[in-house]
Amino acid sequence: MTAANDIQNNPSPKNTQSEHHSHPSTPGPNRPNLHDNICDHLYQVGFLNGTFSDVLLHVPSLTADRAYKLHSLILCRSPTLLHALNSAADYHDISLSIEDPNITEESFAIALGHLYASYSHQAINPLNAKNVLATAYFLELPDLANLAFQIMVSNLSLDNVLDYTRFVEGISGNPADNSNGHAANGSGETTPTNGSHSPQLSQASTTKQEYGIFGQQIRDACFHFLTTGLTSGEPVFGPHKNENARRLLVSTLVQLPFEWLKKVVESDKFSAPSDVERYHLAKEVIHLREKARNPALGGEESVVMVFGSTSASAISIVRKPLRPLGSRRTERVLWRAPMNSN
Repeated sequence: MTAANDIQNNPSPKNTQSEHHSHPSTPGPNRPNLHDNICDHLYQVGFLNGTFSDVLLHVPSLTADRAYKLHSLILCRSPTLLHALNSAADYHDISLSIEDPNITEESFAIALGHLYASYSHQAINPLNAKNVLATAYFLELPDLANLAFQIMVSNLSLDNVLDYTRFVEGISGNPADNSNGHAANGSGETTPTNGSHSPQLSQASTTKQEYGIFGQQIRDACFHFLTTGLTSGEPVFGPHKNENARRLLVSTLVQLPFEWLKKVVESDKFSAPSDVERYHLAKEVIHLREKARNPALGGEESVVMVFGSTSASAISIVRKPLRPLGSRRTERVLWRAPMNSN
């Protein structure tokens, strides 16, 4: 299998080899230079066509019945692949084990193309950038990881902020722990969910993946957007609030993982005119989250006022412990806000 089959709308060099050799003059502003010629050749002949390949790379989790036809001299640009080549009994035929669910066949092909030339960068977009980042981090390609990160944060919006928070927290998008497969939305109704909009997940539905400094920077960008971007447009508090903007705010908060909800709403960066308004917003969000929660798993949530607090806000969002999977034991637990150590 050549990697060309794995990149949709494969970006190919614009100038063919015959064009390069038919104009031996010094490259002008619109002419490819020698470096471009070499990259064109490597990408087109080596990567897309697999010509003179000396390595068959098997990735069972992505392509169980096929192998990538590649070149060891190029693969060694990746420390991960270099280690695989050096460790194999026969480097001409190697297998790579990938357990990260964020690495897809498409993102892996983009990363392989990156080793040959930069043409595959054209296939990176806000939808697959997180997958490319995960793949680049696995292959130890910081330049590609940084490119994917920049695409993610520069396109951060309501359409993807929830997806990005789940990405950095290792939430794979399994169904929510509500038994009927529905999640509450901002209107107070429940809507079918395919697992990508789960307000709370069961204990077995997360697989933590670490992406180093990139993961932390994505967390920071998402937190900034959630605390400032959601309340910076139409008014969402008070008697003159915009109802559509309010529903959108509530719907987004309903779908956040618990730790994110707590951190965002309690933050001093989250713009609320008063702690009373903040409290009523939190109550509305918790009410909708509770409608979608599976009681068998525990984890009941509530919001309490904290009097005399010196923290950023006078509210605290709390949650009772989750029960072990399969446990039928019930315990009475009193609501209690965290004690201030100061």
